[in-house]
Amino acid sequence: MREHLPRYYRSVLEVGSLDINGGVRDLLDPEAEYVGVDMQTGPGVDIVADFTTYQHPELVDVVLCLEVLEHTPHWPEIVASAARNLKDGGTLVLTCATVVDMGTHMLARARHSGHRSGSPQPGEWYQNVTQTDLDAEVEKHFQDHRSEVLGLDLRAWAVRGNGHG
Repeated sequence: MREHLPRYYRSVLEVGSLDINGGVRDLLDPEAEYVGVDMQTGPGVDIVADFTTYQHPELVDVVLCLEVLEHTPHWPEIVASAARNLKDGGTLVLTCATVVDMGTHMLARARHSGHRSGSPQPGEWYQNVTQTDLDAEVEKHFQDHRSEVLGLDLRAWAVRGNGHG
């Protein structure tokens, strides 16, 4: 995550900030304003809200969306909201579970809960996101973007440009 942050930033909005198995707040510039948004209250959460429709009072320099997209069928709306909440030139840093085509079979990250440690609860959504699907969605809202698959992790970073989002 850190290698894709801009050199200078003053404000960070984290989507899905509930600290289930470790947070990232301590890895960020301590001088930056940090706001964590999640659908449920708990450690690491400053604002309880649905990020698909959330609008922060001020546009921010960085939106972090780490290990969230696989937990909702509405992940494209989260990408769109990230763009809406970023300043021009602002950066989205994103990670999620993905699948890898091994030729004879698909390899996917194991299902896990977005609400607690362990397996998903009954009725809880879980679906790995493909690099192709993520790239297509990010491309709709960001001027410059890149993604990479590392193991079963999909990592992406994007910059919001003038007239985009």
